[in-house]
Amino acid sequence: MARMLETVDLTRKMDRDCYVREVSRRQIQLRGLGYQVYLQKRPVIITFEIWDAAGKGGAIKRVIATNGELMKKPWTKCW
Repeated sequence: MARMLETVDLTRKMDRDCYVREVSRRQIQLRGLGYQVYLQKRPVIITFEIWDAAGKGGAIKRVIATNGELMKKPWTKCW
């Protein structure tokens, strides 16, 4: 059974403008989902599965920045 990251096509590329639009769109989507979780008072755990440390810290910062007050106590741990 293949793991999800092993099935990713690493030859695909995205130009910078498309990347910025996609990140913005996903941040708006994540904020909406985070607000729904907040309204329903549900606990959430967000897991990052990344091969190495490159970019993980920036991704976590963007998630926290997007959800602001909704994430009062973000906990991160690198294994």
